[in-house]
Amino acid sequence: NKAISSGLKITHINGHNHMHIFPKVIDVVVKLAKKYNVKHVRIPFEHVTSGLIHDFSKTAKIKMIQNKLKTTDAFYGILNMHDMNFDKMSIILKSIKNGINELMVHPAYIDKNGDSFHQSRQREEEIKLLKNNKIKQLIKKQNINLTNFLQL
Repeated sequence: NKAISSGLKITHINGHNHMHIFPKVIDVVVKLAKKYNVKHVRIPFEHVTSGLIHDFSKTAKIKMIQNKLKTTDAFYGILNMHDMNFDKMSIILKSIKNGINELMVHPAYIDKNGDSFHQSRQREEEIKLLKNNKIKQLIKKQNINLTNFLQL
C-alpha cells in the first residue's frame, strides 16, 4: 500500500529468495496481483532443475496461467547462481527460444559489511560478464532484445 500510494508503478511481483512461490503464499500473490492490477509475477521455473523450487515454481506457473497473469516463457540461472561464467552464459544465450525469457544474475560490487552472499566475488565477476563485448555480440547475434517488466 505504501509503494502504491507513493505513486510507484508496480511492474511485477517478486519475493526475496523466491518465497512468493511457496504454497499458500502464491495464493496471496495472485489475490494481490488481481486486486492491484499487477499483470506480471516473476516465477523462477527453470525446466532443467529439480527439487522444491522447481516443484513450487511449476505449480505457481500453472496458477499464473489459470488466473490470466503473466510470467516469463522460460527462466535461466538457478543452476549457475554461484558459478556463472562466460561458457555457461554463452550456452544459455544460444539456447534461448522466441518468447519472454529471464536470465537471473546477481551483479554487484562487494559489500564488505554484508553477509557472505554480498561479499561474494562471483557478483563482481557477473558485472564483468555482463559488460563483456563477446557476450554483447552474442546477444546481438542471437537477436535477443533486452527488456524489463515495465516494457512488457
